[in-house]
Amino acid sequence: MAARVSRFALICIAIVLTVPALPSQAIILATEFGTENNSKPTEDDFGWDNMGLRGFNTVTYIGDGWVLTAGHVGIGDVWFPTGNVVVKAVTSSMVTLENSPGVNADLEMWRLVSDPGRDPLTVATAPPPLGAELVWMGAGRNRGNATFWDPPGPPFYDGWIWGTGEFRWGTNRLESIDCCIAGSGTTTQSLVAEFTLDQDTDFEGIATPGDSGGGVFYKTAGGWELVGIMHAVITHLGQPNGIVLEENETAAADLSHFASQIALHRAVRACSDGTDDDGDGFADYPLDPGCTSASDAFETDAAASCDDGFDDDGDGLIDMADPGCGSPLGIENPACDDDLDNDGDGKIDWDGGSGGGTADPQCNVGYKNRESLAGAGCGLGMELALVVPLLGALRRRRQPRG
Repeated sequence: MAARVSRFALICIAIVLTVPALPSQAIILATEFGTENNSKPTEDDFGWDNMGLRGFNTVTYIGDGWVLTAGHVGIGDVWFPTGNVVVKAVTSSMVTLENSPGVNADLEMWRLVSDPGRDPLTVATAPPPLGAELVWMGAGRNRGNATFWDPPGPPFYDGWIWGTGEFRWGTNRLESIDCCIAGSGTTTQSLVAEFTLDQDTDFEGIATPGDSGGGVFYKTAGGWELVGIMHAVITHLGQPNGIVLEENETAAADLSHFASQIALHRAVRACSDGTDDDGDGFADYPLDPGCTSASDAFETDAAASCDDGFDDDGDGLIDMADPGCGSPLGIENPACDDDLDNDGDGKIDWDGGSGGGTADPQCNVGYKNRESLAGAGCGLGMELALVVPLLGALRRRRQPRG
């Protein structure tokens, strides 16, 4: 790699939020059509379901509530396409991993508030052998029209224009392991693979903007391992923007180099970390109702709609931030926050509902589960159950003695 620095330039492969919104996108393939591999493999799946989007960039869920991504991606809510699940991030949990003591890598990890329902991944503790075929998956750019670049003097490079697309995986061989891929204030030991148009592998691929944070996988005798997290593309010096060319390279953080740090942070559990991860006002076991033990990876409770970490009623508000939730044990859409006129008085909920109607005077709070006064006093409930025995006792007392 050192011999290439003079003619190659490094670019991060993130789409920043100032870029116009684009559809979910993909690894560019050097196959005949370039449209393959945009769905979960029917056999021998490496970890498709664990890929998600944070903004316009990729994150990789490794299990125990933790995700890995490139350091320049940043923390935020994650959308998992499989199941169309959005999971909030624990904003206080982000950790930047170090390439060496005091030197940050372009690699970070952070926790999710709720269980996204994905299987855990095995993080590699040793790098793949040189020449090994790896699977690279992300949400970068799809392949557009063929193009070329003819810089002053030889050589001449063929390639493609960036397009739009979808999640996709490709393959490439490990060319080298570089200790010191330098980014903006970071240095990252990386797995490096070169893009060739003669298809050195069946689905020869190259990363593009949006692939940052995507996973790189290698199949060992024991099964698939997550060996890398994509963070940069190494291009030709002077190469025009918006294209990929032969001999471009993808760099992914070598996770075996960071394995001990990852394991250390992955062992931290939400129910014993000293913070209120789900924002319900309670922290850890036994105070948080979502914690059944100190070893729980999530403070949320999947069986409680006001404590599961999801927007169950579709109003854009989650759990205790939802006016329908008076406590973590409540429901997100009680009668006074369900957008319905439950008692037929022409008035809706505590705020008039989403249509801007008149608020129901019986709904002084959103988490009340009754819009009418019926049942509020002595009706057909516990009050009546208590009154009936009392009336019976009074009746027996008034009976004449014979």
